[in-house]
Amino acid sequence: MLAELAPGIRIFRDVERLHTGHDYRIALDRAVRRSERFVPLLTPSYVLSKACQDEFNAAWSIREQHELALFFPLALKQASLNDPRMAYLQCEDCMEADLQKLRSSCQNLVRSLGLAAAEATVAAG
Repeated sequence: MLAELAPGIRIFRDVERLHTGHDYRIALDRAVRRSERFVPLLTPSYVLSKACQDEFNAAWSIREQHELALFFPLALKQASLNDPRMAYLQCEDCMEADLQKLRSSCQNLVRSLGLAAAEATVAAG
């Protein structure tokens, strides 16, 4: 949906860019630092994943250090919001993976990037 709404947008997806044998934490940190938004896709499996938590923590730390409006979390499943850290974030409501809500959230994300949306880089978790 993001590529459809902003055809030139660059999206870093860890599952596509991380390679076996490399320290994924360094690659994730670098990707988050280069991104204009960090978009965690909040599901119960995301909250339980060690790698996803490393990614989230790196983004959280970068956000705190640089006072960036970096986070743009999409809440896909209600159970994911039971994690205490998620209570601090205003999430886009895409509950139960509702495609209409997801499209609306993607439109909000593109708007939040402003005129540079076609050139922006987004890290999706």
